[in-house]
Amino acid sequence: MALSVDQKIKLRVSRQIILTGILLGLVYIFFSKGPTEADQYAFYRFRNGALVGLFLGICISFLELVVFTTGIRKLKFGILLTLRTIIYLLLCSFIIFQVVALSDMARYDLSYRQVLESEIFLHDYVINGDFRYAVLFALAFAFSINFTRMISRKMGQGVLLSFITGRYFIPTTEQRFVMFLRLANSKMIEQELSGYQFHSFLKEYFYSITEPIIRHQGIIYEYVEDLIVISWSMEKGERNANCLRTFFEIKEALKDHAEKFMMKYNIIPIPQASLHTGELVRAEIGNIKTQVVFHGDVMNTCARMLDQTEVLNHEYLVSQDVIDIIDVPFLFEANNVGNYSLKGKSVPVELFSIEDKELTRI
Repeated sequence: MALSVDQKIKLRVSRQIILTGILLGLVYIFFSKGPTEADQYAFYRFRNGALVGLFLGICISFLELVVFTTGIRKLKFGILLTLRTIIYLLLCSFIIFQVVALSDMARYDLSYRQVLESEIFLHDYVINGDFRYAVLFALAFAFSINFTRMISRKMGQGVLLSFITGRYFIPTTEQRFVMFLRLANSKMIEQELSGYQFHSFLKEYFYSITEPIIRHQGIIYEYVEDLIVISWSMEKGERNANCLRTFFEIKEALKDHAEKFMMKYNIIPIPQASLHTGELVRAEIGNIKTQVVFHGDVMNTCARMLDQTEVLNHEYLVSQDVIDIIDVPFLFEANNVGNYSLKGKSVPVELFSIEDKELTRI
């Protein structure tokens, strides 16, 4: 049975987490007690380090890909950081304790109870030995990993790493796909809801559509009121027609949450989008507040295309440049809606509407 795109992505991320866990386990053993020629127990320690890393990687994969993808992300930053750090610390401590205990069972041919009651394990390792330092290392690891991940998430995908490496300190040109996505009739919705309700509505709306964007390897560039700007590298956007499929996955996600939106706000969110591609300049900008931004005609063109969705009464418009690159999946059809002179453009842009095919069951 073939894996879905979502399953393949989760499998790849899980593999990376597990391999990183094993590496960190070995690194900790090496620096805590480096191997020496006279050290007859080096093999057992490195084996334990690898096993701790393996089991920890498996558990963290489950937490990151299953548990922490649910509503727990809606908690306040400080509460969520504390909760995640405690969970990671308890998990690390439990796995270290169990792996060393089971290793001693095999090495000394003892039962689990005998190991727990033994002088070597209880006093020499747990109370007066390396277990205390392993727990401190686990605490530092849990806090630093969670803090970094959460800050990175707040800043946007890949932004923190870009600042650290200085990747965009010098402006860089990139070929990218760009999507502008907004709510249909957003002004009417804003008038029907109070300011607080509209904020709450937008927060739940953005939360509902984030997963399909990430699943199809899109990068959320910015939010502007009800507008969200998404981009893809050429490779990731073209792969499996990710940049085209994302809009329809967003529609499906909103259908799944339609009852919730109707009950809370008496409104069902309907998205509109435009998709364009071309060369962009990506660079750091600002002093007091620094940001990695995109500059280029692609952004202006995509914004003007979004305005045309209402004029032409189409929910999803893409440019000829996109159609030339992407093989439109069989379930969708691209309909040419004509050439249009967009504001700020000297040359007309050929636009296509992308829609679901009406399939007939035989």
